[in-house]
Amino acid sequence: MSLSLPTPRPGPMGAALLAVCLCAACGGPNKAPSAPEIDIEPAMPHTLDDLQLIITQAAVDPDGDKLLYHTRWFQDGEIRDQVRGDTVPANRTQAGEYWIAELWATDGQLDSSVAEATVFVFNTAPEAMVRIQPDQPDTRDDLEARARASDLDGHAVEFEFIWSVDGADTEHVSASVPAASTAKHELWTVVALPYDGDSWGAGVNAEISIANTTPGAPVVEISPDRPRAGRDDLLCVVDQPGDDPDDDEQSYRVAWQVDGADSEDAIDGEIPGDTIPTEATGRGQNWECRVWAADGEAEGPPGQGSVRVQ
Repeated sequence: MSLSLPTPRPGPMGAALLAVCLCAACGGPNKAPSAPEIDIEPAMPHTLDDLQLIITQAAVDPDGDKLLYHTRWFQDGEIRDQVRGDTVPANRTQAGEYWIAELWATDGQLDSSVAEATVFVFNTAPEAMVRIQPDQPDTRDDLEARARASDLDGHAVEFEFIWSVDGADTEHVSASVPAASTAKHELWTVVALPYDGDSWGAGVNAEISIANTTPGAPVVEISPDRPRAGRDDLLCVVDQPGDDPDDDEQSYRVAWQVDGADSEDAIDGEIPGDTIPTEATGRGQNWECRVWAADGEAEGPPGQGSVRVQ
């Protein structure tokens, strides 16, 4: 198909008309596309986040040409050619870095102006876990908070500890609580706060109950220490109570043996079953008494004493 042009008149007006007609015939000169507008998301990224280039306003080509986009990324002012496309993976970023994204459009002949967006990569707070040792403490045990942390930025992590007992804050702020500060049946809670030198991580907590302490073996003897058959009762005496850090009131259980066999001849004295009447003894017999201390919750190991009847 041929395009018919009017015959220009001689002179300047004819030349101008010819130029206009020629422009119309070829479509006019190519024009560059407009610059796009961009952002980087998230606006405040951490080291766990990918950096995503977002086009908030597309480039426009005045001629209606199809456009292609080109991107370029910079880390702290240095171009990163190995990062391509609209995404910087999180594993390529570190806390404290500035990242710049550039984007421009082209119609194949002319480029738009370059759009630019910048973000700062923030530190990722450390994560932690904590437990209290020992697993079943009583009032003889120090409490020890064992905390561990992970930090994606590779920072060294320190901890602050806050201890409470039965819901009330205490003055203990180190990793341990001495046994002397605890009492049976108390519920102790520790909160561990991780800090990587830049950010505090979320506090984590653990709790543990203080168990009753079983009483120790009482110190026991038989009186008199040289009993005579037919004359002396045998009295099982508790010289010292079983050791009990809880200072619980103790009760006692007594058992007797004569020549290695259990005896049922005991009668009550100062404590139930602490006396063997003289008529139950015989010369040359070996008598042994054993005493268990109990604190109302637990019974400890026995203490024992023995004599030989004269």
